Formats: sequence, structure tokens, C-alpha cells
Amino acid sequence: MELTDEIYDEIFKSPDDWLYTAEQHLISAKYLDNRLKEIILKGRDILYENEEEFMAIQKSCLFLCGISLENAIKGLIISKNPKFKSYKELKLFGWNTNHDIIKMFSTNKVLVDSDFINRIQGYLQWAGRYSLPFKKEDFNNLKKEYYTNDIDKTENLIDTIKTQIENK
Repeated sequence: MELTDEIYDEIFKSPDDWLYTAEQHLISAKYLDNRLKEIILKGRDILYENEEEFMAIQKSCLFLCGISLENAIKGLIISKNPKFKSYKELKLFGWNTNHDIIKMFSTNKVLVDSDFINRIQGYLQWAGRYSLPFKKEDFNNLKKEYYTNDIDKTENLIDTIKTQIENK
């Protein structure tokens, strides 16, 4: 099946499709989160024994939380301007392609825990994908930490966005 321009535009302009993708990434993040919690519950000795696995899963889990939130907030942006003709119009609502979810959340007045969103954005922009960012300061400023409530915070934000979209 070939994707026509018409179908592409329909999918792209559908806040529900953006939310669906956000929820798919969240499902994957939850699997990883469960493994992180298993390792933590087994105690400090097992954590040190599985440190490499833990760090790899942590990066992937937090990266997926970021992708999930980015898709959700982009769904909200589209819901606010469903008849947009160009990306320039979406930029007025904070849309960007450099994964700046902090800007997208603040532009759309979605309240977030600033420590959480800063940390997740760091994983989304570079820590979940690369060894180092382009700027040394970005490396030094990122808290490379995992909290057992990261998935809950991600899910709560997605639910908040979903409610805003449904109330449009």
C-alpha cells in the first residue's frame, strides 16, 4: 500500500495518531522500567553485578519517555491548530524538530516538574542516543538519574495532554 499525500496529511494532522504513538512508546518504556525495578529490588550486590545492563536499560527507558512526551505534546499542538497549512504556523505553538519538549510544554501552558522534564529532555536530545552532547555544559548539567516514578510522571503528563485534546 502506497501512502498518498491525502492519507499522510490525515494521519499527520490527527492528534489521536500522535497520542497513539506516544502510548506505544510508553508501553515499551514500561517494560524497561519493570526490569530496572527488578534489578533494584534484588539489592545493591545485584545492581553492581548488572550495572552495565542497568545503565543501558535506563538510557533506553528515559529516551522512550522523552519520545512519548514529545509525540503527546505535538498531538496537543496539532489539536490547537488542526487546519494548519505550514510548519511555520505550528511553530507559533512551540513545535520544533530539535526535541525541545521544555519549550513545547511551556508554550502550551502544560505544567510540568522542571527537574523531571529537564532530565527527560536531556535523554531525548542526546543521553539516550549518544555518548556526549555537542556542548560540554549539557553533559555537566544533566542529572543521569533514574527514579522509580519516572514512568508514572510520564503517564500522568500524557493523560493531562489527552484530556486537553479531548476537551478541544
